[in-house]
Amino acid sequence: MGKLAEDITGQNALFASGLAFGIDTIAHRAALKNNLPTAGVLANGLDRIYPTQNSILTKQMTEQGGLLTDFMSNTNPDKQNFPKRNRIVAVFCTGLQKKKPSKNSGHHSLHLHLKKKSLLIFYNTGKH
Repeated sequence: MGKLAEDITGQNALFASGLAFGIDTIAHRAALKNNLPTAGVLANGLDRIYPTQNSILTKQMTEQGGLLTDFMSNTNPDKQNFPKRNRIVAVFCTGLQKKKPSKNSGHHSLHLHLKKKSLLIFYNTGKH
């Protein structure tokens, strides 16, 4: 992800994600390191960060992008909120790199939103 961030520096790009722990965290850190704007879309109110491991990261992100939510304060990151969050993430996307989603995964709803927009979806098979 760091290489991708380096490659798109100066290309008017924005890293946006649902702020999940893992690849989303890595992408936001790479964006920050390369002075790229970065935005996290929350499945809860702005008064809490989920996952909590991203608390320090989100403070850094507000200096170089920000956080966005469709939910009122005091809203928990409940299961039904994640497909709604993914609809907002899809608005930011012109393309996506991810593992192919299973039908039961939270990423499946994001995948469907992107297909409706006819966006490029690059699948990471884990093979080199």
